Amino acid sequence: MKQKTEFVRATEDELDFDKTACDGFNAFMNQYDTYDSRRHTHRFARNFWTEAEMIEIVVDAYHRTGEDHYRKIMDGLYEGFLVDWRHQEKNGWWAKNAYNDDIMWMVIACARMYLETGDRKYLNTAKINFDNAFTRAWSIDLGGGLWWRTDNRTKNACVNGPGAIAACLLGTALQEKSYFEKAENLYAWERANLYEPDTGHVDDAYPVHGEKNTWASTYNQGTFIGMCTLLYEHSGNEQYIKDADRAANYAMETMYRGEVMNNEEGGPDLPGFKGILTRWLNHFLEVHPSPQYAQWLQRNARTAWENRSESGITGTRWAEKTRDSDKTTAWSASAAVALYQNAPNFIE
Repeated sequence: MKQKTEFVRATEDELDFDKTACDGFNAFMNQYDTYDSRRHTHRFARNFWTEAEMIEIVVDAYHRTGEDHYRKIMDGLYEGFLVDWRHQEKNGWWAKNAYNDDIMWMVIACARMYLETGDRKYLNTAKINFDNAFTRAWSIDLGGGLWWRTDNRTKNACVNGPGAIAACLLGTALQEKSYFEKAENLYAWERANLYEPDTGHVDDAYPVHGEKNTWASTYNQGTFIGMCTLLYEHSGNEQYIKDADRAANYAMETMYRGEVMNNEEGGPDLPGFKGILTRWLNHFLEVHPSPQYAQWLQRNARTAWENRSESGITGTRWAEKTRDSDKTTAWSASAAVALYQNAPNFIE
């Protein structure tokens, strides 16, 4: 017999978001941190892009607190990732992975780790993989942009947005203008081909044959916000921040009508998407304070936290009670952890 869905509303009671971020992270670690004694590695899951993306919740925690134990966790996961995916290396980079977006996600994680710690091993990994993946993926077909995969059939927001973010981070890390030029080109292509400037809607994919996929996701809205915000920080061009604001407003008002995000539970990829949106929306807030988005993130965090399981885990449907019997995956649970790390404690 199917259980009746339980919805729990967010309250207006004060919540210590810093404490919630800490407690939510610790619960996640207790549940999902796995040590492989044979390979001497730590990991949360065994999937290239979601493993890379989940490292970012640790980077978020280190960025938020500066506490050294987060840095140690981050480094252990990085070293474990190198061991887990060594079989995909060729000529010193992950050339055997046919998904260009997968590689961009680990580039982002590594570039962020370098910018937080100054440890050049992260930067070296980011640079060699970005340079080679960009060369492989960029073409003038369809007016520019990056191919999603090596079969060169479609150019997607899921690679061009992360590619631009990665380029901006490397441009900052290396102080090299050429990376920002690449990011600007990727932004220009995505804006011209997958973005609706009147609404802020980001389409999913532009295939060589057939019609565009116009589906909007938190992943693509989030990465568009991220690349625009980083380009604005670099250039001061107001167009970038205006586009980021429209994309954020579309996610909040059109996709969710200002309510709690309570979807994306299907398949292996969707459940962690919302964490990407929260991360880059929070970065937007750091650069361009906007009370409406801060309040929305807080509303989501309150509700997700109230709906946690007895062991402190919240699945990807934040408006519904998570039970320990649900056997929530690490990837699904990671979205709420990203939310807790990125919900601002104060509203400016």
